[in-house]
Amino acid sequence: MKKNRILILMLILAVGAAMLLSGCGKSSEESSAPAVEETETGEPEETADESSEAETTAQTLESYLEEHEDIKEQLVNASAGQENLEIWAEENTLIYSYDLGSQLQADYDEAMAATLAQSLEESLKSTVDAFSNICSVLQDETGIEDIHTLVRYIWGDHIIYEEDFTADSAE
Repeated sequence: MKKNRILILMLILAVGAAMLLSGCGKSSEESSAPAVEETETGEPEETADESSEAETTAQTLESYLEEHEDIKEQLVNASAGQENLEIWAEENTLIYSYDLGSQLQADYDEAMAATLAQSLEESLKSTVDAFSNICSVLQDETGIEDIHTLVRYIWGDHIIYEEDFTADSAE
């Protein structure tokens, strides 16, 4: 019974973190139209806004977050107070890593891990929309295509279960 409550709590935390990140939209102060300046010959010239936009599309999510502290801070805040959750980016993948071992307070048990993996797989089916939405929002915000969200449950050095989501996962 206690294990089921822990699993339910873990899923609630995952959905909560997903909802925090889904608010990462552009602010109303940002202009959607790029600025264009003319050269002495009257030809349009690429401005800093346009060139930085072109550079952004060639970046990875990981490098984008390094350059945009406000979004990175939202990720850190999403995991604050949840000592069993870490969130970081590798290449174009946002990784949510939940440490079940700290919750279970027991040594790794292969049979128990297999049972947990089945439960986690079933439970994550209800969060597909949330994690898919995170990918969509980040793609819209960054201009980077093919962003993934990887949800990983670990117990010590063992990965109990992980699932990869994309913006198309919900379809």
